[in-house]
Amino acid sequence: MMRWLPVVFGLCPCFLHAQLKGRITDSSGDPLAFVSIFQDNVSHQVYVSDIEGKFYLPSIDGAHSLVFRYVGFETLRIDSTGFHLPAGQELLIQLQVASNTLPETVVHAGENPANTLIRRAIAHREKNNPE
Repeated sequence: MMRWLPVVFGLCPCFLHAQLKGRITDSSGDPLAFVSIFQDNVSHQVYVSDIEGKFYLPSIDGAHSLVFRYVGFETLRIDSTGFHLPAGQELLIQLQVASNTLPETVVHAGENPANTLIRRAIAHREKNNPE
């Protein structure tokens, strides 16, 4: 039996890494489709939630954080060392809408610069006419 043990562990990587599945929603509980999910410091592996906001990560390294990014929402970073869910249970992630504020811009009424150029061209048409 002992000689089969390395073969079993070699063929089943699920014993070595945690697997994680879950669902991503907004603050009202609506699913968020196509949310980017990746491990911090692992740039070559990006996962995406499906149309119902569900995701499945085949393996995560407990030494990294999971990062959830979606346009118009705050980026969420979660330490992956705490993911010890019972079998069959999903992780529920809720993203918050980003509060993007732009600096104030003041627009003053004035004359269109094109109108100034046209008026000057008309005033000097005698001088600029080659004929």
